[in-house]
Amino acid sequence: RLNDIYTQGFTGYITSDTDSCADIHTAHKYENTGELATRDCLQSGTDIDSGSTYGRYLESAVTGGTVDRKFVDSALHNSYKMRFEMGLFDPKAPNVYNKITTDVVGCDAHQEMS
Repeated sequence: RLNDIYTQGFTGYITSDTDSCADIHTAHKYENTGELATRDCLQSGTDIDSGSTYGRYLESAVTGGTVDRKFVDSALHNSYKMRFEMGLFDPKAPNVYNKITTDVVGCDAHQEMS
């Protein structure tokens, strides 16, 4: 099983190939719905859907009981863990623009100058 790789020391995440999760129900047709395709992808260890299947069907799959929330939580954990390790949430290097407050952005004086 693909999920077993995490117990064997794998610390990354797994992403689908160009919305291959959609192929489960649109091309290969071994599942009848996008919710079932989403379930199959998540339960097989696909953390990130490189397409739109999760975006289209994940919420209804969870709320409808097709997907257990623990698989969603696991996928989120794996993908965010890597993003944190890569520093994607670290503060950017100081520059003159990152001290501009939100009340200045789009203010009347700047709108007039534009």
